[in-house]
Amino acid sequence: MLIEIKEAGFAYGDATVLQNVNFTIHESDRVGLIGPNGAGKTTLLKLINKELEPTEGEIRMKSSLVCGYLKQNEGLDSCCTVYAEMQSVFEKTLAAVKKQEELSHLIAAADHNSIEYKRLTSEYDQNASYIAAKDGYHIDTKIKTVLNGMGFASRYHQTVSTMSGGEKTRLAIAKLLLESPELLILDEPTNHLDFQTLGWLENYLHDYKGAILTVSHDRYFLDRMVGKIWEIEDATVSCYHGNYSAYKVQKSEQTAYRLKEYEKQQVKIASMEDYIARNMCRATTANSAKSRVHQLENLERLQKPRTKVKTPVFRFEYDYESNKNVLSVSNYPLEIDGKTLVSCANFEIKKGERVAILGANGTGKSTLMRALAQSDNPCIKFGKDVKAGYYDQENLNLNFQNTVLEELWGRHHRESQTAIRSILGGLLLGADDIEKPVSVLSGGERAKLGLAVIMADRCNTLLLDEPTNHLDLITREALEDALRKFGGTLLFVSHDRYFINRLATAVLEIDRERLTRYEGNFECYENAKKVETLNQSQNESTMTKSSAKTSSYRTAKERAAEVQRKQRIAELERLISVLETETETLNQNMLQPDILADYPKYKEAEAAYQVKKTELEACYQEWVSLLEE
Repeated sequence: MLIEIKEAGFAYGDATVLQNVNFTIHESDRVGLIGPNGAGKTTLLKLINKELEPTEGEIRMKSSLVCGYLKQNEGLDSCCTVYAEMQSVFEKTLAAVKKQEELSHLIAAADHNSIEYKRLTSEYDQNASYIAAKDGYHIDTKIKTVLNGMGFASRYHQTVSTMSGGEKTRLAIAKLLLESPELLILDEPTNHLDFQTLGWLENYLHDYKGAILTVSHDRYFLDRMVGKIWEIEDATVSCYHGNYSAYKVQKSEQTAYRLKEYEKQQVKIASMEDYIARNMCRATTANSAKSRVHQLENLERLQKPRTKVKTPVFRFEYDYESNKNVLSVSNYPLEIDGKTLVSCANFEIKKGERVAILGANGTGKSTLMRALAQSDNPCIKFGKDVKAGYYDQENLNLNFQNTVLEELWGRHHRESQTAIRSILGGLLLGADDIEKPVSVLSGGERAKLGLAVIMADRCNTLLLDEPTNHLDLITREALEDALRKFGGTLLFVSHDRYFINRLATAVLEIDRERLTRYEGNFECYENAKKVETLNQSQNESTMTKSSAKTSSYRTAKERAAEVQRKQRIAELERLISVLETETETLNQNMLQPDILADYPKYKEAEAAYQVKKTELEACYQEWVSLLEE
């Protein structure tokens, strides 16, 4: 057991955030923490990380437990290079490796019969054991594996402080993975990750040895990664076993069961109260009625379960239909600051299609959406009667000085204030919220206002750039449902794979300056990419076979050289097999206690190992060179 939470609660003054929390986290647990924005998820994480103290109950932790906490949108800020920042994780181990080299030189210079020699060799052995325990000779491999997986393959020498906020957050995840704490606490780790990086992270965390507690609005991530769901609702935490999809089923079943039990009890209570009312005044039945009164007083009354959660109401309606041909983009070069993102974009979107734009970070998805929204290029043509509404992921189209009410009503001043308030109220922006300046709104509130603007515009074509950013799961699902009912045309960018899978009828992928269309939702797109990879592999194999077939028409001299090459490859493969065995034997011999205790013997064994290793590497190089011919 890593952490035990018993009857814990937390309050700010009179405002209760959490109460009666009872859970444990064991080694290798995978827990997903969900709940509406403001429900107390971050507060619970801070309690577990000892940044806050519970106002009631207690939180017990394993002695010397090491926790790693990634806060939401909090990245690294350093004057070091990317690689140096990652090396700082292994500062003590790298110091031990350096010290080992120094000890080696000191031992070589010391008198083998002196006390100093014995002290140095003893220290050398202890240091070697420490390095082995920390896997100190594979640090570079670990760092490169994580940096490459997180998208920093070509940026080892870049200074961290020159990176964007999203890149710093990704780098913070990379550093945390290298630290490998017993409990990994992640608050929205999938923000700022493209699909390739996200896939790598999921695979890495799948094999992670420690426990993981994560807050995430990414339902695909929760389905793949967790075995428990903790849901915060009404200041209490409920536990469900399984991933997010299993939680949805369990919660529905539990709510139905609790409602049934509540209704049964209500029938029983009504029957008892009716009996009491009819019999309390009769002398013959008064005692029986009083007995019923005592039973009611001692009855533990069930609370009616919440069957309907208050959710935002999105309605995307329009006044007239668009032409069948909604959008045509022909020979459009997508560029930004002189950099080509798509050399020549060509695609069409028909009425009623729901098209997702996908691609790695920086490939030009948002740039393309802005270009379409501006629509001032002759290569971009919207069809007749198309009324397009654009949602900016940064909400830069909003006036941050206006209040919420002023911002929406100012755009639609012919509408009554009641109608405007109704739209905002439907999105759970209450009377207090609509008097706030846009500048002080939370990310989720600002996103709702941006979507309210689109709703009020009554557009038949929607261009949405990351509309799910900052939205909690309940709001995302409400938005999904509304967009599925929308009868118009939708073009959108999203990192939410679940959202894409439910909505998309086609996918436009930006990759290596090309734009490619795939039919179907996200799963169809993934399957198509797998087929492409398989076909590419088969084509390469076919080309190799074709090349081999062509080689049979070479001259006699060339054919003889080819025979010699193949013979040498076979000879090298036999030799490599023998050398690998001998090298491994010598390596194991170096680690024997009697060899480690005797420095001259160790140096002799190490020299033999290096000679054999050099011979093996030379064979490898020749073998690879011959294969590439």
